[in-house]
Amino acid sequence: MQYQFECGGHSLDVASFVGVNGVSDADAKNRKMSSEDFSPVSSSKEVVTTHQTSEKNQLRDDKIRFALVVSHPIQHFTPFYRALAQCEGIVLKVFFCCRVGLEPYFDREMNTQIAWNMDLLSGYDHMFLPEASEIARSGPLKIRNPSVGEELAKFDPQVVLTHGYNQLTMLFALWWCRRNKVPAMLIGDSELLHQRRVGVRFAKRVLLPFLLSQYKCFLTTGDNNEAYYAHYGVDRRRFFRSPFTIDEANYRAAADNRAQLRQAFRQAHGIGPDEFVVLTVGKLSDRKRPYDLLAVAETLNSTARASPPFHIVYAGDGANIEDLRTTVAQEIASHAVGFRQCRSPG
Repeated sequence: MQYQFECGGHSLDVASFVGVNGVSDADAKNRKMSSEDFSPVSSSKEVVTTHQTSEKNQLRDDKIRFALVVSHPIQHFTPFYRALAQCEGIVLKVFFCCRVGLEPYFDREMNTQIAWNMDLLSGYDHMFLPEASEIARSGPLKIRNPSVGEELAKFDPQVVLTHGYNQLTMLFALWWCRRNKVPAMLIGDSELLHQRRVGVRFAKRVLLPFLLSQYKCFLTTGDNNEAYYAHYGVDRRRFFRSPFTIDEANYRAAADNRAQLRQAFRQAHGIGPDEFVVLTVGKLSDRKRPYDLLAVAETLNSTARASPPFHIVYAGDGANIEDLRTTVAQEIASHAVGFRQCRSPG
């Protein structure tokens, strides 16, 4: 029996990876990847342990018990949890470290109050770790749940997936996996594009190769994410491409009603039916570089005055919004570029 994650031509055979359902070494070698391919260290002791685990799991059931540890309910990951929960070969449980995001909160970078207008918790089994109500922010040192090991033991997972590695709870979960010989997977979006301080780069170079070697495999979100792990010595055979998820049902519904939504949006913002629109989505802060698009627009305006007008739509909010409006009003010719700022609580 095989249960696989598949994306972009890559697949992860969970049964072979975890070593359950009576998968032998010979069987594993006939698959794309065997459990041995993902072992940080190769030893006969580890292989024996895998077979012992297989026998134990056969006595339970044929389903893989899958634990997922994440800082808080995140709107673009909940569709992924619901999809996993619907897989008949998997028993999923999501462990949340805090309740950030469930109630309205002030986002400093966006400089506004945020409340997600969507259901973040239904459709999958989950729990909030005992310390969750005491954690008000999701920073690396703020997410600290010593109870995660005890709660994982109660669920008795065969594989654990952590969102990131730089929060204390994720390290606690990884340590629990290593002590109990449960394979750990990692998903994150780290990359090498942003400049780090010398001290940070040195610490990463010293610590990350060992830390990352403790994970069996990595669900990578793109080329830059894979380059980051490879930079710190991770074997690329451990990579399985897993782009960030979206609410497919919501997008499909919008696609089915595209013509009406397009017309309504253009009418609401004074955009003609045939005028070109450039959309950028994200927080309007220096880190997200929202001025780059205005610089392009100004260049086009100065070199191609005969071209038809186009509109820039900023879907977002943040500390730079008022300055962006001022910049558009003072520096971008209104006949060449239209500026519309679009906000939504969800």
